[in-house]
Amino acid sequence: TLSVAPTKGWGYGVSVLPEIALAFLLSSLMAYAAKLYLALKNTQAGQEVLIAERTRSIVASQDKLQATLDAIPDLILELDLEGVCHSYHASPTDTPFPPKELMIGKDVRAVLPQAAATTILAALQQALEMGYAKNIEFLAPTTVGPQWFEMAVSRKYGSTPEQQRFIVLVRNVNLRKQT
Repeated sequence: TLSVAPTKGWGYGVSVLPEIALAFLLSSLMAYAAKLYLALKNTQAGQEVLIAERTRSIVASQDKLQATLDAIPDLILELDLEGVCHSYHASPTDTPFPPKELMIGKDVRAVLPQAAATTILAALQQALEMGYAKNIEFLAPTTVGPQWFEMAVSRKYGSTPEQQRFIVLVRNVNLRKQT
């Protein structure tokens, strides 16, 4: 007679059930790990694209700000409360003010005459107290002789009190003073 029963009997299938369950569990874990790996790769690719876009945006903003600074005919200084020059930006046209090499890292008292330095330090103090100081004039030596300058000072926000900085716009007003 023909029989469809397993040769070892029907009880043998029950004994392989834990092995089948273990194989199913392992294959499910491997599939889940593969899914997580692909999701991680997609996230990394998305982050790289986002970083590249933000970098382009930052560079474009910096270029725009640099063009704006270059269009300003005034000299722009960044000074601390002690009068030390930390940044110097002059428009592409020549300015008769003391050059960048003489100013960066130096105290205005070491570069300018005492009267001009005292006026600048007083303007910095006023800007510290009021947030700004403007229409302050001083006489300074230049490569073409003494010249009159007018400045406006603004406290740079975001600076710590110990390292307070100021933005100083300096404009040559010598022609106006002579008339």
